[in-house]
Amino acid sequence: EVRGLLDSPLWVDVEPQDASVVSLAAQSRQVWNMANVTGRITEDCRAEHPGQEEWRCIFAESRLKHLSTPHIVSQNQYDDWQLTWNLGPTGGNPAFWDSGQAVYAEDCRAEHP
Repeated sequence: EVRGLLDSPLWVDVEPQDASVVSLAAQSRQVWNMANVTGRITEDCRAEHPGQEEWRCIFAESRLKHLSTPHIVSQNQYDDWQLTWNLGPTGGNPAFWDSGQAVYAEDCRAEHP
């Protein structure tokens, strides 16, 4: 019995191409430091990511394998939201990508085939 549909939860831990953008991993670390979420992570995730790396337990790329609730994940290979965030204003539209942005998008896709 499926109890959860996770729609595009896989932010990939890659540095943005646009240097003015704060990475999604850095944002997750900031949330970890601001919010009291330590009681919301599983012991197996905490054991895999101890100490200063515990923040990874709120980052889907690390957390998903520790979920025990039956779920389905729907994830696009080219995540429009993350590409728009990491590439800047033209990131969501491949028609406007330069060759460097196209290579970056393909590298992001290859992180989770």
